[in-house]
Amino acid sequence: MLTVTRDDLRAVEQIPRWIAEQAELGHPRNPAFLLERGELAHAFDDFELVTYEEGLFQTERDRAFLARMLARRPGDWEPD
Repeated sequence: MLTVTRDDLRAVEQIPRWIAEQAELGHPRNPAFLLERGELAHAFDDFELVTYEEGLFQTERDRAFLARMLARRPGDWEPD
């Protein structure tokens, strides 16, 4: 389940989210908090993806299966 909505994003955002394989390592295990591979990129497919990666990463605390995206809103968006 994607908890960040498109309206939450500013001009450029970095979004990390857990993917399904995270359940193998520990928490979260609840599928409501885990994305399938490709789900994050698909949810923002009209945004300009600056970078996108999925896999096992070392975080500040531990290893985690993540989808990480840096995206830019479409060109017609103006900040508040």
